[in-house]
Amino acid sequence: MNETEIRELLRRQLEYYPLSETQDLLKALHQAVLGNGHLVSAQSNGLEWIQKELRDAAPLSLCPGLVEPLGPRFCRIHLRYLQENNIQPQKLFDVFAGSSRIVSDKQDLRDALACVLKLTREAEFAAILDEETVCAYLNSELTPLLHSKTFRQHYHPAYRVVAKSLWEKR
Repeated sequence: MNETEIRELLRRQLEYYPLSETQDLLKALHQAVLGNGHLVSAQSNGLEWIQKELRDAAPLSLCPGLVEPLGPRFCRIHLRYLQENNIQPQKLFDVFAGSSRIVSDKQDLRDALACVLKLTREAEFAAILDEETVCAYLNSELTPLLHSKTFRQHYHPAYRVVAKSLWEKR
């Protein structure tokens, strides 16, 4: 992702989720660059997990819509909107499983994080992006992050990250 796309992603995340913390923004960046970060091995377990989350999903007003763009390659599909859009959980699972097979390069995420590190010094993002947290993640193994406790309590995330191209073909 280039700097313009990263800025757009961060702005959109803060618009949708104003209580986001640095780790939430880094999670979105990770998903935007590398995708879902999960290998999907057992179809029945993955489909059952989607169905369980559907039953437990918070009200529709807590998310931005069915498709939340993350960047040029990936998007979040919010489970709360599946039924309203007549989309079967199996269809989402199929796209999710296909998306998990897309190979991404961690160097692309390192490059994007280097850009975010630069943004920590700009007024627009300095108050929300913690430079120390960004540096620590940049120098880590780049494993997928969890949402912050604040994010989980306020937004009740229930989504799957999928490749835009596969979602559009469904």
